[in-house]
Amino acid sequence: MKGYELNTKLKVSQSKMASTLYGIADSYDKIGEHELSYNKFQQALTLDRKTDNKQDIGHSLTKLAYQAYKLKLYDDGIEHAQEAISVFSAISNTRNIAWSKHNMALNYAGKGELKKALSLEK
Repeated sequence: MKGYELNTKLKVSQSKMASTLYGIADSYDKIGEHELSYNKFQQALTLDRKTDNKQDIGHSLTKLAYQAYKLKLYDDGIEHAQEAISVFSAISNTRNIAWSKHNMALNYAGKGELKKALSLEK
């Protein structure tokens, strides 16, 4: 949080701010503060979109999908994962497409749609 405050005062690039927010969001996730994590990933995504870095956009969306799962916001999680898959497909990042599909599957499983979840995991 101190790093974020310092970056704000120094008016660093949006990319650096997004990276810092992403790190804060990850830390919140590790301590079980999923709502705070979700909010910070949303802030990071907003900045990622401004810089138009597809890799960063996809990462933030995939993390949002996972946090949505933890918060039982399954439909939101599915939407985030679908968008992440589109972004990663545009840059031909197969590994991260699989990561996004996994998080989509978690959200489908959370909704009780196990057949959809299993088909995504294949």
